[in-house]
Amino acid sequence: MSLVADSQGSSHILEELTDLSTLVSTPESLIRLNVLLTDYLACLVGSVNSGHEMKNVLVDEGLIGKCSWLALAVNGNDQDDIDWTVGAHPGSIVWSIAVGLSMKDEIKRENFILAALAGYRTFATVAGVLGASHRSKWHITATAGAFASATTSAVLLGYSPDEHLRALHLAGANIGGTVLAPRDRSGAGGFNRAAAAGLGLTATLAVRSGAQHVIELWDGPLGVLELFDSAGDFSKRDSLSDGVSTTSLRLFPVTGFAQAAVLAAANLSLRSIGELRRLDLGVSGGAISFLDGTRGGDWWDARSAVASAWVSKDPTELLRTKDFEALRRLVHLSSIEIPIGGASLIATTDAGEDREVISAAPGRNFKDPVEGHWRNAKWRRLAGKKAEAVKEISTNLVMDKSAEPMWRSLQEILHH
Repeated sequence: MSLVADSQGSSHILEELTDLSTLVSTPESLIRLNVLLTDYLACLVGSVNSGHEMKNVLVDEGLIGKCSWLALAVNGNDQDDIDWTVGAHPGSIVWSIAVGLSMKDEIKRENFILAALAGYRTFATVAGVLGASHRSKWHITATAGAFASATTSAVLLGYSPDEHLRALHLAGANIGGTVLAPRDRSGAGGFNRAAAAGLGLTATLAVRSGAQHVIELWDGPLGVLELFDSAGDFSKRDSLSDGVSTTSLRLFPVTGFAQAAVLAAANLSLRSIGELRRLDLGVSGGAISFLDGTRGGDWWDARSAVASAWVSKDPTELLRTKDFEALRRLVHLSSIEIPIGGASLIATTDAGEDREVISAAPGRNFKDPVEGHWRNAKWRRLAGKKAEAVKEISTNLVMDKSAEPMWRSLQEILHH
């Protein structure tokens, strides 16, 4: 039995997401996927190096447990990728499913790239429809992530469009994840990633176990759009979001909300003249509550991050000196009109004022050689001596060159 469209036509977008003929794999998209996969693997290796062992209870619980562990572990250092257009982290879900399933089943590896493309597309499209009102109460990485997990697993396992659609409906009827997790600034958002990955994969596997699904999922009383505070409407959306082109990396060793701030501080410090008197940092109203330094340590403290970048003059290496606290006290944080992730910094010295405005967090321009330098610095910081191996593995898996030995190499890296 095929699914019947919701009464207001909202399910047509989900149907379109199951149509793989509309997925476009271009040289540009493959280049971006290579960078995104390298970043995912570097984050994963960094987490393993920090003590998140591959041998643990979750991994030992089978396929769903292993994929859930990957999604949890990749966020261990809070450096996984981000799509600023929807304020969420698609790679932690998409790659955890694609890598986890492919490591188990050699036959399905031929669908690896197609599954990743489809997963990023589903994540960005659903997240965009759920919208900002949804994000104010729900963790969009968890809610949209469950759909992305269902898509990634359905495509990788070779499901038909109807089976894929059923998986999306099963996952969609069970989504959740409170926004308290990322707001807590304690790393709790990592488990939301794991839960979303596990839910989507469970939904996909349940399709072939005969699980029944909700048909009218989105609209009307008690539909997803009402229950989850969404102002969106699939029926009014005329195109899908590819997700790959809009996803960025978090390049510097600080929360994503402060990436632009540390870059501005490093740039201003390099050209600063005279004795520093004051640093006025402006960030968006949506970010300021995350950056006040009241929770989460230095990682979530914009004043500390800016002071450290001022000392190092290098956003990839945040340093402290003996007079660091005095320097931190010179940083004054306020809310301004600027896109989330952006920052404005005014440095006042005895020689006058200088200002740096970065309206969008860096990390999205994969062709920029400067960002390439920052990426490599990040990957070395996280993966250490394994960074070059991680880059080689990713390139071969994406470009399908000697892929089988690369899967063995990946297994070895994650276990040691």
